[in-house]
Amino acid sequence: MRTISCVAVLMALVVLTTCARDKTPPGEPTELEPAEIELWFETEADFTSDFYYFFVFNFTNSPYTDEEYRPEHLVSGPNRGARWERYIMFNGEQHTAENVKTLTKTDEPAFSAVGTGPRAIISADVNGDEFTDIVTANSIANTVSVLLLGSTGRFAGHVDYDVGDGPVALTFFEFTGDEQPDIVVSNNADSAEGNSLSILGNDGAGNFSLLTTVELLAQPHGLAVGEFTGDEADDIAVALFTDSEEGNRIAVFPMEETGFGEPVYTEVGVNPTAIEVTDLNGDDLDDLVVLNSFNGDGGNSMMLLQAVGDGSFTIEHTFETDREPTGLAVARLNADEFDDYALTSAYNGELGNTLTVILSDGEGGFHVPDVQAVGHAPTDVLAGDLNEDGLTDLVVVESALDAEGNRIRRLLQNEFGGFGNAQVFTVGKEPYAGVLVDLDGDSHLDCIVVNSADDTLGNSIALLKGDGEGNLQGIIAFWTDKEPEDITNQVWYLSVSITRNRFTILLDPMVFRDLNGEVPANFIVDFMTFDTGIDMISNEYDYGIEYDWLHTPLVVNVEVGFEANEEQDELEGPIEDAVEPPPAAANIVDWSAEVR
Repeated sequence: MRTISCVAVLMALVVLTTCARDKTPPGEPTELEPAEIELWFETEADFTSDFYYFFVFNFTNSPYTDEEYRPEHLVSGPNRGARWERYIMFNGEQHTAENVKTLTKTDEPAFSAVGTGPRAIISADVNGDEFTDIVTANSIANTVSVLLLGSTGRFAGHVDYDVGDGPVALTFFEFTGDEQPDIVVSNNADSAEGNSLSILGNDGAGNFSLLTTVELLAQPHGLAVGEFTGDEADDIAVALFTDSEEGNRIAVFPMEETGFGEPVYTEVGVNPTAIEVTDLNGDDLDDLVVLNSFNGDGGNSMMLLQAVGDGSFTIEHTFETDREPTGLAVARLNADEFDDYALTSAYNGELGNTLTVILSDGEGGFHVPDVQAVGHAPTDVLAGDLNEDGLTDLVVVESALDAEGNRIRRLLQNEFGGFGNAQVFTVGKEPYAGVLVDLDGDSHLDCIVVNSADDTLGNSIALLKGDGEGNLQGIIAFWTDKEPEDITNQVWYLSVSITRNRFTILLDPMVFRDLNGEVPANFIVDFMTFDTGIDMISNEYDYGIEYDWLHTPLVVNVEVGFEANEEQDELEGPIEDAVEPPPAAANIVDWSAEVR
């Protein structure tokens, strides 16, 4: 199966001739208002329920008919078809005017479903096919979801694996020694199936099974993988979140030949949540940075822990933070060779809703923390070079259910080490965590966010594509609603006629509008057939085979007194990876576009 793609639609433009319709005596030219736009196409055989049939409109740069001056991004390369803006569709089984639907395309994230209540996300190639896959921890479903990325650039769906109660964090860890990325999951619920770590083994093909469960003395939260004991083998560190004698500690589980050894504990602040590996002194041991999220004494702080060599740590630095620190990123954020730290404070009120950046001074100390306001209830911060200028940028995940949340905020680093040039992008409902990764192999960082709400636009991941210039653009979706709208509701609609193999639509050129509400002087139209719909009801995951479309779309001039006389010679061309020849019921053999 091939992913339905607007990218494959726009291959080239055709030079069309236009001629004025002379309805007045010679010598008395006048402009006539067009009464209608007629568009039609017909197939070789009768329409059938096996296929879906489409008109596709494009309103941008359509008058570029001279091949020498065509905008390159519209006719070649990965952005072909990026401006297609409106569809009209019907299924052969429902070929009546009442069942013809319209869809508009918007720049919005691509959503993929995962289990209920996702709270954490990680990415790696888990099946050895060189495509980056995604794993989420689902705190309500008590599962992890594994989403394998295929060559189409889409996730085929999620496979869920049972873990303990309330999973809130996860990491990849080679547990079995077979060089495959296994998964460690932190089960945070205070229950018989919580207070534990679940270890899922990978068979090398991206299939997982529960290998073992590690019981803990307190509720776990954040996880980190590092060499903490000096034996050159990676170990697991887990933050014990519970405010008790057993909690408020970091537990390190040394990796031994037969599995994890006895844990080694280090006391930290109250309610430790996020932990990340850092390097404080350049030795052969990994150190840790810990956020203490309790909003009171012993909390609202970040600690830097230096490894001793036996799995324990000494506290080297403690920084006060704004209220309820949650998200944490470790990266080189200035010109020296020492780690720096960015953290978010999730309290949705005074001394919350902030991003704090703590920069090293290059001499073992740190500059005064830089604090700036961001959106409401920020729960995560991601670090990566989004505009490819050699400087590390930041993305803040803002989870509040209000006008200042349900989005991510991109901040570009400037040459002085500051962060600004903010731009926000809408994602799903209650986004909680994210990753920056080149998902599509174009060498630009993309952003994937888990939407944790058990509601519409939740229980999902949202993918925004990076362009290498700092923008995180929505994936061009094939729908705006779950179900397309009846065409008769459009102000520009005049009539539809459908016979056994011919579809005709009449549009009112005086009220026809593009998606910006403007009257287009011209537009491009194409006709296509697929084996599935492009709405979320008939095609939830955007999969299907393209059977036919015009190799060269038609330019329609919506100008007073003009008609388009399209040249149909050699308009058809081969479709990459399509069925050849297309089935008769999918093969478009004649078409017309006329303004009259």
